[in-house]
Parts: sequence; C-alpha cells; structure tokens
Amino acid sequence: MSDEVRIKVRAKVFPTELQENVGTCIKNIFPDSNLSFCEPWLQGTSCSYDKFLELLTKQRIRDTAREQIKRFWKDGTSRFYLNKQAAFAGTVNFCGPDDGSLGPLEVMMTLADWEGFRELVTPPKIFTRSGEEEAEDQDDVTS
Repeated sequence: MSDEVRIKVRAKVFPTELQENVGTCIKNIFPDSNLSFCEPWLQGTSCSYDKFLELLTKQRIRDTAREQIKRFWKDGTSRFYLNKQAAFAGTVNFCGPDDGSLGPLEVMMTLADWEGFRELVTPPKIFTRSGEEEAEDQDDVTS
C-alpha cells in the first residue's frame, strides 16, 4: 500500500443485505479495495482514489467533496460518509453517519499530501475580465 494514501472503508452488513452487494458498494467507489468480513462489518482497504476522483469530476461535485473531506481533517486523516445505496449505483453522495436505513459507507482517508490532493479535487480558477470566477476547464464547473 502506498505511503501517500491509505483508504479504509467499512460498512455494516444488515441481515436484509447480501454481503456481496455491500462489497459492490465499496468496489464501485474504490475498485482496488481488498475486502474482509468481520461480522457485522465488511471492510476494505485501498491505496488509490482514482475512481473516487473520476466520479467526483463526472458528477461535478469536487468542491463539495473537498469541503466534506476537509471538514473532518485531523492529523493527516479525514473521516467522511457516503450513501451506501448511491455507491451501489456507482455514484458518490456524501451523507452523515446516521443517514439511510442501511447505514453509510464510512471512509477514512489518510493522505501524506493534503495540498496535492486538494489541487486534484478542486479545479484551478481563472478570473474573467468582469472579475467573475470560472473553472479553468468548463467541464469541471460545479453546480
């Protein structure tokens, strides 16, 4: 696992859920995750946030992601929560620890270089002649 990024994801597997489906939730966001089950938790470890960043860009929620990750940042680690049902569908939706009837995916991301990650997540800004701020790449403008 890379020294630059360590990602731990866990989700509670409820009796009404299939462990395989909860694994799909994790793998849809962090595809290289190594999964293990310790009842009632399915846990994954990853050293890549590439797919996560790809989804943030595709969904145009990079500013939101940066704020969510930064919000709980302490000593090089951030803990945030993703909606499990959205993850099953292959999308990122930030939520709280108690959101959703099936519980969230709990993500703990440890980064050696927060500033480098922040630059990846948030598009560079440019200013127009009128002083309005725009994303450098118009495809990256958040809604």
